[in-house]
Amino acid sequence: MNLPAGVRALRVVAALEGISFVVLLIGSVLKRTTETDLVPVLGPVHGALFVAVVLLVLSEWSWLRWRVPFAVLLLTVLSPGVHFAVQATVEQRRAEHATA
Repeated sequence: MNLPAGVRALRVVAALEGISFVVLLIGSVLKRTTETDLVPVLGPVHGALFVAVVLLVLSEWSWLRWRVPFAVLLLTVLSPGVHFAVQATVEQRRAEHATA
């Protein structure tokens, strides 16, 4: 089963967004415990990746078939976990395709 280009992009961008979130948290700790302040650089990078994830989720909405409450929860509270949700959805679609 070939994945749509948008879903492939979403998988990559969602993984990068999750990583950038963790790096931003580390940067925030460093800002408060050392003289190192990476937040002005890391914050906008993470923000841009988050916006890209939201736009990709919206563009691939029909393929993902996520319910609105799930997507809202995922994109607000659980945003670093979007990659895992996309991966689970991909595996589910592949299983559906294999049995069809």
